[in-house]
Amino acid sequence: HHFISVGGWDAPHPDPAVPLEAWWAALTSWDESAERAGLRGGFDGLDWDLEGNDDRSSPRSRFSAAGLRLVADLSARAKASGRFVSLAPPQSYLDASTDEFSLSLALPARCWHAEFAYAGRNAYAALLALAPPDTFDFVSLQLYESWPRASCTLGGE
Repeated sequence: HHFISVGGWDAPHPDPAVPLEAWWAALTSWDESAERAGLRGGFDGLDWDLEGNDDRSSPRSRFSAAGLRLVADLSARAKASGRFVSLAPPQSYLDASTDEFSLSLALPARCWHAEFAYAGRNAYAALLALAPPDTFDFVSLQLYESWPRASCTLGGE
């Protein structure tokens, strides 16, 4: 399967000032272009890999509520059109070991190096809450973002 991956470290987040229909038209156009270029059937889905930014003061070091709503709505549209939808959050952006929540992606890490200031607090949980049930086909946590919480819980250093 072939996915359109959106995001990555330092990459812009989808702009909620652009209407949902314009985003969907752009994704559809890209999909159709891929099919014309030889990718039979076009893309099979969307993979959201939205992350922070090296510059902690950058707007990209924070999610907006409107931006998360846009991602949830685009995900629901993709799913309804028969595509797969996946999430690839860094572990601190979707951490079942805590109920803390923040839209900031520039927070100190928990249970790791205090100087690491690029952690989140469950911002991706909002996507799971905003999107209709069964919108996301799979979630793949990025465990390389920081020291794994499981190791901290088990007393690792």
